[in-house]
Amino acid sequence: TEFNVPYGTTYESMALPTSPYGTWAWTTTGTVGNVSETPYDYTVKFTPSDANKQNYAEVTQTINVTVTKAKITAELTGAQLVYNGSEQTKGFQFKDTEGTVISLMEGTGKDYTVTGHKNTNAGNYEIKITLSGNYEFAANTPDLSYTIGKATNGWTEGTPVLSDEDRTWKYLDPQVTLS
Repeated sequence: TEFNVPYGTTYESMALPTSPYGTWAWTTTGTVGNVSETPYDYTVKFTPSDANKQNYAEVTQTINVTVTKAKITAELTGAQLVYNGSEQTKGFQFKDTEGTVISLMEGTGKDYTVTGHKNTNAGNYEIKITLSGNYEFAANTPDLSYTIGKATNGWTEGTPVLSDEDRTWKYLDPQVTLS
């Protein structure tokens, strides 16, 4: 028996043959290893049922498991961004093919690298994500375009006062209205 499964698959989810004389089980628990072109050798064990121990022996067998890249999607998250004078980060998240949010590690040598998600000025931007290692996008690279909207600047009625620092006129009670 051989298995070809995506990264993140648990051993328990890979069905082993059934037998009326006992049970087959994986000797390892958890999830399969990283993506590899060469199959991993994992061990399964047959344990005869109490009624069959006299006629059947315990057996271990090696099974080849090829691990392929897990297919995922990415989507934007969070509210619309509006210019505020500071660098802002547009959120995004990854999901598996069943729609469950998953966590990946960012950075060189990790699961992905990202550019374009941090900007300051109003305008249109695009997040670029490069996956590596154990993941690939389920379809084409997702369109993760977003906009930082322009701020509108308004003043409440305030009293003009002469600044002692630089001898310029300033208004009290400034208010920035974002839209």
